[in-house]
Amino acid sequence: MRNNLIRRFAVLMSALAAVTAMTAAPASAAAGTHTRPVKPGELVPAAGARTDHRLTSRTDKAAATTCLVNISAPVRAGAAKVGVDYSVTCDQEVVSIYGIIGIFRNAETTPLENTVDVFDLGRFGGGFQIVRNCASGTLYGYMRVIVTFKTGTPSRIDTNFAGPAAPISC
Repeated sequence: MRNNLIRRFAVLMSALAAVTAMTAAPASAAAGTHTRPVKPGELVPAAGARTDHRLTSRTDKAAATTCLVNISAPVRAGAAKVGVDYSVTCDQEVVSIYGIIGIFRNAETTPLENTVDVFDLGRFGGGFQIVRNCASGTLYGYMRVIVTFKTGTPSRIDTNFAGPAAPISC
């Protein structure tokens, strides 16, 4: 189990290294999403219909900046697809919001189609839907989010979120 966690972390870090170049883009660059191959280790789904998480950076001189991370349960998206909605929004402007997301079948170590989406939500946040070919079973979204704040402590939050699981039939 520990080796799987270490392997998952190493693979996610290498995938994120490819994303790091996006933060070097000008602040006016459009937010976007790209699909890249990656093979994370075993992941565990969360329970429920939607997962909301708060990320907060606090400062003595200004109001705290709070970001809300949302991941929906997987749903059928058309006749032969499955999708997971995700978003990250902040109540104040930040330096950057980016990360990776994949859709996983319970107890499998690789995401559907062996790919994840790499996203860059700019300075204000937003959201997308990751869509993959339909796969029957218990599915869930798993994402890594990195938010760099303009002020406050911590200056950067880098964390993983497992979304709620849902049974899907294709």
